[in-house]
Amino acid sequence: MNFERFIEERFAGGKHDSEGQFTVDLRKASDKVAAFALPSDSHYLLKVVQVAHRFRTEEIRVDIGRFRTTLEFHPVVGQEFEMERLYTALADPLGTKDPVLVDLVAALYGTLKTDLQEATWEHQLGVQGQRLVIDRHRRVHCERFECEL
Repeated sequence: MNFERFIEERFAGGKHDSEGQFTVDLRKASDKVAAFALPSDSHYLLKVVQVAHRFRTEEIRVDIGRFRTTLEFHPVVGQEFEMERLYTALADPLGTKDPVLVDLVAALYGTLKTDLQEATWEHQLGVQGQRLVIDRHRRVHCERFECEL
């Protein structure tokens, strides 16, 4: 399932309820935003390492460039990752209680404060996988891919 279709399906059943004005409690709003704020622009790297640790990975490879940083790790065999849960967490970051998703969403959003041109999360199982990309304009797209052996 791609992200755009997921969002459309989530909100397709909605109906117009009412119109009006509302106010925002800035104190509460800033508390919610602060929950995902990282101490510095490079702390997203720490969040990715935390995700790898939660997956009980034994090795992490890091390649840091000016506009591209790659962190690669392989979770313990048998651990699956549901991309649909990540889509939900990205759409509603405060609604998730899963620590893996909390850290992953913080890492992905944290990359938006850097000079990176895009943030990519890939999950591969065998030769098939899914890739989620967030570009500098905060556009999200997903794609499926297949590796050739």
